[in-house]
Amino acid sequence: IGMLLTPPDAISQTLLAVPMLLLFEAGLYIGKRLLAAREADNPPPPATKP
Repeated sequence: IGMLLTPPDAISQTLLAVPMLLLFEAGLYIGKRLLAAREADNPPPPATKP
């Protein structure tokens, strides 16, 4: 897919790369927040000593 979306000139590549980078970073941020919220709802069981 990247081969089909990549424009030939540097300015167009930059204009395409910036929104894709922002979407990638937003996905990482949202995933981190969702994981933290899920872990807060389900705390791990206490460790037992053998």
